[in-house]
Amino acid sequence: RENNFDRVRHQLLGHTAPVSIRGIVQTEPKSSGHRIRLLLDTETVANRPLQALVHVWIKNSGATLGPGDRIALQGKLEAARSARSAGAWDERRYYQAQHIAANFSASDMQRLVPHWSRPIQSILVSIKHRSVAIIQCHVPEPFDRLLSGLLFGMTAAPLPDEWNELYRRVGVTHLLVVSGSQIALLVGTVAAIARMLRLPPLGLLGLATMVNLGFTVMTGADPSIVRACLMAQITLLADWRGARGFAPLSLALAAALMLLYQPAYLMQAGFQLSFAATAALLWVVPLCAQGLQRQFPR
Repeated sequence: RENNFDRVRHQLLGHTAPVSIRGIVQTEPKSSGHRIRLLLDTETVANRPLQALVHVWIKNSGATLGPGDRIALQGKLEAARSARSAGAWDERRYYQAQHIAANFSASDMQRLVPHWSRPIQSILVSIKHRSVAIIQCHVPEPFDRLLSGLLFGMTAAPLPDEWNELYRRVGVTHLLVVSGSQIALLVGTVAAIARMLRLPPLGLLGLATMVNLGFTVMTGADPSIVRACLMAQITLLADWRGARGFAPLSLALAAALMLLYQPAYLMQAGFQLSFAATAALLWVVPLCAQGLQRQFPR
């Protein structure tokens, strides 16, 4: 029997001609050459109400977009591709696991008024846009975009192509991607300020938790951010209970919670790389450091 997901997918793919859609950006846009891609939760398709998740490709015009932004698009819907050979990437299967109904190649985009049915997300996104605007007013180009990228990710204010190419050649593009380092610095700074103000332990926990969760939602809640958010939250809870944080346990709990919520995370490169890099920092780096100390004693 046809389930709701298949019914919605068939409705979407029934539009073979260019069509207009509008909806709410669900993920932090990712740059891919001259285009950006994002996940859109549609409100209307061809001016008719229809809710579905659509993977959107838009020409990179330099406009800043983020989770919670409400946009209207004109373009063409396309079905996900099946694997062409055994062992090859199966986009159709992946989309089905993620409940993504179709691809959408957009030729035109218009930002609409904020969607206040999701007030917390809309407020956080507005704060991010306002912060980027303040940075652009007080920091000269292109360093304003660099600072915005370091704080909120490279999609908050895209760098010029020549700078992107330079960072790629040097191999430090990861510095412009929101990751655990931003979470650690932010939560650590908030906790230090709370201790300076002599807030009670419960007050410190509440303040740091709000900042931790708020920043995660503001920056799109990608797997690497969610991993860092959960590890930070587990450490905060351990500190509140007077226990000592144990990073390997925090990493394992974060992985278990994420996979319980969404098993399809296991198929995402962001999830795999984030946990692999963190595990390497916890186990491989200390072993390398010990080996170097034995090889080159002081």
